[in-house]
Amino acid sequence: MIDRQLQQIRRDFPDLPRRAMEFFDVKKLTPGPQGVLGRTTIDFAQSVQIPNENPEFSGTNLMPAFHILNTILDRMTTVGVLINQGSGGKIPLNSHYICLKIPGAQDYDLWNKIIDFAVYGFPAIIDAYDRSIFQLISHETDGDQASGTCFMASQKSLLTAAHCVKNASKIEISGLKKTDLSGSKIFISRSENIDCAVIQLPNDALKNRQMPIWGDAEILEDVVLLGYPNIPTLLSVRIGEKANISTIIRGAVASEASDIFRTELLLITAPVRGGFSGGPVITDSGLTVGMISRQPFPQLDAPEIQRYDAAGFGLAIPRSVLSKFLTAIDENDKTIFEELEPRSFDWVDSL
Repeated sequence: MIDRQLQQIRRDFPDLPRRAMEFFDVKKLTPGPQGVLGRTTIDFAQSVQIPNENPEFSGTNLMPAFHILNTILDRMTTVGVLINQGSGGKIPLNSHYICLKIPGAQDYDLWNKIIDFAVYGFPAIIDAYDRSIFQLISHETDGDQASGTCFMASQKSLLTAAHCVKNASKIEISGLKKTDLSGSKIFISRSENIDCAVIQLPNDALKNRQMPIWGDAEILEDVVLLGYPNIPTLLSVRIGEKANISTIIRGAVASEASDIFRTELLLITAPVRGGFSGGPVITDSGLTVGMISRQPFPQLDAPEIQRYDAAGFGLAIPRSVLSKFLTAIDENDKTIFEELEPRSFDWVDSL
C-alpha cells in the first residue's frame, strides 16, 4: 500500500526528493549555540504545498500526506543523502534534517540525477526510461523476423546486441521513421565474444529523452531488465522483469564461461528470452549497469541453450565492457569495431 501512495504523491507533488535536497541544504542553515539545526518535516511540507483545485476549498492549499512525506525523508536518510537529527520529542513532524549532499560536493550531481529513483524505486525508473528503450525488428534475408531491443547510449546513438543486427537485411525500430534512420551507421564489435553494436544516427531524433546514468554492478544487487521478449501476441509490448545480479564472471572465475565468452559478464537471476537482447539492466537506484545479451553459444546445441534459460539465468554485458566499446567508436579505433556495409541492409518504417 505504501508504494501505491508513493506513486500518487509523485504525481501530485513532482520532484519532491530533489526539492528536499535543496530545502535541507546545510549551507542554507544558520549555526546556533549548539551547532547547526536542520529544518523540520512540517517546514518542508509547507514549502511544497500547492493550491487546492477543488472549488469547495478555494483559497486553501494541499500539502503532502505527512506519513508519506516521512517515508520519503526516511528513505533519503537510509541512502545517506539526509541526516535525521531527531525531533527532541515524540512528534515525527518536528524531526530535523540536514542534507550534506550540496552543490559542488563530489557526488552531488550523481545523487541529484538518481534521488527520485532511489526513493520511488522501479516504477519511477520505468517511467523515466519509457521513451529511451525501443523494439528492434530484424528482417533476415530468408524472410524470418526476430525481435530485439535497443536503448539510448547518447543523444544520437543506440546500443544493442550485435547479433540483433549483424545478419539483418532490413531493420525497423519502434517509434522511429525510415527518414529518422536513413544515413545511420551500424558499428559492431570485431570480437564475437563481445556482443555489442551501436546504431549512430545522423540527426537528433532522440533528443529530450532520458539518458543512461552509468554505474557498476554489485553482486546481489536488485535490477530490472527492460526489453521486448519473443512472447506470442505480445511482440510489441515492452516487459520489465525484476532480478538481481547473481555473480560477476571475470574470465578465470568460471572456466566454461571464460572459454565461451572470454570477457567479463553479469550472471542475472532471470531467464533472458530472445527479444530482451540489447535491453538495459538498471539497478533500483536508476544506474544502468549492463546490457542484456543473447550471445550465441557455439559449443551448445539448441536444447542445451533452452535448458540454461529454463534454469532461470541470463547473461548481460557489464558497463565496463560497454564503455570501452563506446570509447573505441568515439576514438575511431577500428581494431575494436567494424562498420556494417550500408548497402547490406535497409531501414524500414515501424508499424
